[in-house]
This record gives sequence, C-alpha cells and structure tokens, in this order.
Amino acid sequence: MLNRRTFIGVCLGFSLLDAKTFKPWHLGHHGDFSFKQMAKSVYIMHGAKTRDNDAQCFIHNPAFIESKNGIIIIDSGASYIVGKAVLNQIRQISTKPILAIFNTHHHSDHWFANGAIVEAYPNVKIYGHRNIIDSATNMYLQGQERVTNQYKAKTFHLPSYFVEDGDKIEIDGEYFSIQHPKSAHSNSDITITHQKSNVIFLGDIVLESTLGYFSEISSILENIVFLEKLTKQPRYTLYVVGHGTSGDYKKTVAPYLYYLSSIKEEVSKAYKEDKGIFELQEAYANLKEKFTWKEDFYFPLTFLKNHMEFVYAELENKDNSF
Repeated sequence: MLNRRTFIGVCLGFSLLDAKTFKPWHLGHHGDFSFKQMAKSVYIMHGAKTRDNDAQCFIHNPAFIESKNGIIIIDSGASYIVGKAVLNQIRQISTKPILAIFNTHHHSDHWFANGAIVEAYPNVKIYGHRNIIDSATNMYLQGQERVTNQYKAKTFHLPSYFVEDGDKIEIDGEYFSIQHPKSAHSNSDITITHQKSNVIFLGDIVLESTLGYFSEISSILENIVFLEKLTKQPRYTLYVVGHGTSGDYKKTVAPYLYYLSSIKEEVSKAYKEDKGIFELQEAYANLKEKFTWKEDFYFPLTFLKNHMEFVYAELENKDNSF
C-alpha cells in the first residue's frame, strides 16, 4: 500500500497527455477512461480502483455538467497532469468553455488539478466551503510539503467563491443546492445536488469499494449523522461517490452507512464495558466477520483498526467534554 508521501512521489514522473489526442485516456493495466453520460447533462469519468504507477494519480471521479453556454466541473483531480487529461476528455464531448469548478473538500486528489483548468480558462470560478482554505494550507502548502507538491499541482488554485449549508447556486441557468456537515470525512465537505438531473455529488462523505482515512478534522460519528439525514431525503437519481463506482442509494450510501454504523455499535459496546482502546479484539473479530474484505479492496483491514480506534477516541472525547 502506498502512503501519502509515496503517492505524491508517484505523481511526479509522467509526461503530459497530448491535448490533441482524441481518444480514451489509457492507463496501463487499468484500461481506458472517458466520460460517460450518466443523467441529463451529467457526465462522469470513474477513476482507477487502485493507486499505482499506471494509475498516474487518477483515483477520483471527476464529473461535469454541460450547461447552455459552458461546462461546470465537479472535482478536477489530483494533479496538473490529471487536469490536462480531464480537459482533453471533456473536449471530446463539448468544446464549450469551463465556467466553474466545485471542489467537494480539501484533499489534494480533488483540487490539485484546478491549476490545469485555470491555465486554460483564467476566468473560471472555483466554489467550495471556506474551510478548504485553512485545511488545505495546513496540509499541503507549508514548508517541505509545498516543495514536494509544487510540481504535482504546478500552480495552486483554491476556491475563492465560498458556499455554506443550504446555499442555492445558479451557474448559467443550472441550479445547485449545497449541504455541508459540520464534520464528516473532513471539516470542508460539501455535497452538491444538480437540481435539473436530481444527481447528488457526495465527495468522500460516501465511498464505494474503498475506505478512506479520518484525521483530527474528521468525525465518523458526524459522518453517520449526515448519512442518516441523507437517508431521510427523497431518493436522488444518482449518488456520485468520491471513489469507487456511483449508483443508486442501495449501492452507495446504504453499504457505507452500514459499515460506519457497525463500527460505532461494536466500539460503543466495548466502551460501555470499560474496555480500553487497545482492548477491542472482540469488536475487531465481530466486524472482520461481518464484512467481505476483498483482495482488491483498497484501504483494507488495517483501516478497520484505524476506524475503530477513531470512534473510540470520539466517544471518549464526547464524554470528557461534559
């Protein structure tokens, strides 16, 4: 498994995709990638399932909406190279200009490619939650991290148009509604609903066939609360996940909510029995038996332990806050 520093290093050594090459983006053993129409005016290019040299850092799911006069991108990608490839694939469907970008949160695989978009379309508007600025700055744009990441991003372009929970955004006659949990996968998460197609873009609040990490600005407990809220909303036409394959509620939200809720249930039981954070063997065994852990399932069993300990710490902090 590649850690974050190794992953960043993998991204540095590839030549740019020739913008004049009008064919699917070929990524070694991962195969060909191109945008597919998934709903009215909505196109998605699902990324590689695993991170390796062939994937060229393309492991997220960029999407775009074609409006009357232009293109609105959701999550540009992990690097300048990915951004150029995303643009190349968009242009095979439409030559309209890029009007706007939405970034679902601050992790680099969702916004480092903004530079390639801005290079081609300097007037593009970039939308995101304002917490992206501090979180991305702290994580990527200081000291050695900035030097390490400079080539990968080429130039940094964070959102300058900020959205909040409940906002309604109009771009070229297309309407988007925003939801922002206080903290879930991160503190900068937003979901974006394209109202015309009834498609919701979830970023990494929901992951399919993969697992993500949680940090000091994350909350598994609040991620669960938000997904329970989402469950009570009218069903969307399509749920677009940050990683994995998009689909209906049963394919995307339901399994991830079940996974997180199962961890909460098992760890809460151990916590109430006064077991320490390093005494979760029974909870671990129960959870390991409950889920199928495939060989190609990225972030496998090692992340289960991480998530269990994270929930335990959250429960402990919650008790200590009173």
